[in-house]
Amino acid sequence: VSQSRYPLNFVDNPFNNEIQQYRDSRDNLRLEVDPGESLDGILVIESRRQNTTQNLGAWTSGRINSKGKLKFKYGLVEVRAKLPPLLGSWPAIWMMGDNIDTLGWPSCGEIDIMEMGRVTGWNSILGTIHWNNPAGQYASVGSGNSNANLSVADATSAFRVYRIEWTPTEIRWYVDGTNYYTQEISSIGGSPANPFTSFDFHLLLNLS
Repeated sequence: VSQSRYPLNFVDNPFNNEIQQYRDSRDNLRLEVDPGESLDGILVIESRRQNTTQNLGAWTSGRINSKGKLKFKYGLVEVRAKLPPLLGSWPAIWMMGDNIDTLGWPSCGEIDIMEMGRVTGWNSILGTIHWNNPAGQYASVGSGNSNANLSVADATSAFRVYRIEWTPTEIRWYVDGTNYYTQEISSIGGSPANPFTSFDFHLLLNLS
């Protein structure tokens, strides 16, 4: 894959009180050739500790956000990834309602295809959705449900395929083709609307 054809344009932007800053730098985000792979290349998102004398801002990392480039409602999303074993890291493959700028979060909705490490520890994979219920209160399902947590013993040492299948009635989560969690969405209320049946979403990948 040509880096000149697909430029990596990203800016500093910390979220969720995370201590890293996202950088527009190939130190943190780049394409590499893997001699053991027959594919064009591997996308690398790398965290680096740039300053050992401070905590906040000491770390840099990379984040991909397809907002303004790709949006869709319903379908299959699949990412093949090997996750970092770094203590304190929080890798995520996720989706956000494309109207976040007008509705804000969580009213726009969020679909987490894969998160690891922050809640349940290394090699434990989470599938989650977040939204605003009709009473205007933050709501979520998935990560607090043991059925939505999957132990993948080699998630940090081997590539695994993380996938969701999003339909008008439900979202299904998979690892390597095995369905480990299904959530009905057609009856979920929302404020101002059910985001999972009403809105387009865009895709994000990041390592915080």
